[in-house]
Amino acid sequence: MELQSFLSIVNHIFLPPRLPQKGDDQGDDHTQTLCVTIHKSLEQYITQHISPLQSTLWNALLKMMGHLCDARPVSEHQLQRFVSTMWPGDLVLLLIHAQNAGVILRRFDNGDIVFEAFEASPSAGAVMGAEGKLLCSYPGPAITIPSAVAQDPAFQRELVLFLSDLNSTKIEDVLPMTKKAGSTVTEPRDTTHPRYITELLTGILRGLGHPADIRRIQKRVADDVQCPVPIYPGVDPPLADHSCGPPDLAI
Repeated sequence: MELQSFLSIVNHIFLPPRLPQKGDDQGDDHTQTLCVTIHKSLEQYITQHISPLQSTLWNALLKMMGHLCDARPVSEHQLQRFVSTMWPGDLVLLLIHAQNAGVILRRFDNGDIVFEAFEASPSAGAVMGAEGKLLCSYPGPAITIPSAVAQDPAFQRELVLFLSDLNSTKIEDVLPMTKKAGSTVTEPRDTTHPRYITELLTGILRGLGHPADIRRIQKRVADDVQCPVPIYPGVDPPLADHSCGPPDLAI
């Protein structure tokens, strides 16, 4: 592992006393390194500490992390393969980068698929306005898609096209904006609103299914924003886990 990738993992996992004072010039590469590191660590943990009776759940998590590593960046071909080959108990986790959104697909024994969406990175305003840790609830909206719909190749094709397109398409009305010299311009130091995933897509899916009854968690997130001089602030990548202690189960 290269030194810069190692330092990036340290910065985003171990919460050093002083965060980086500028953005990560190789953010995508370092995030991929973080993803691969988590996958390898999970694989070693399963091999050394998990009994055969517990292996089903842990192997599903390992497969999920493998898909996440393979799907950076998200491509139509990979998504089609992931969705069409899901077995009961499988999970698919995707980062829809351009929309600042995460998507989780879970397949159950009856063939139904639960679609969960959430905001990947909170806005700078939310982080700076929080007193202490920022409280975040995961996931956001969750929709159950019946087996007959979920296994329909036409549905899978349209879902894959929608996600792969939004992964790379920046839509102006959800980009953060600011005023400079009397003009309204894009604010590169803030995050995109994820509503095309958390609102539009889940609204479409709700017409094909129904809201899922799932257990949500609430996390105390120790995100921070550092932006004294540079254009791009030092913020945490969506894959970095900055919970402070165990998550609290939301009621």
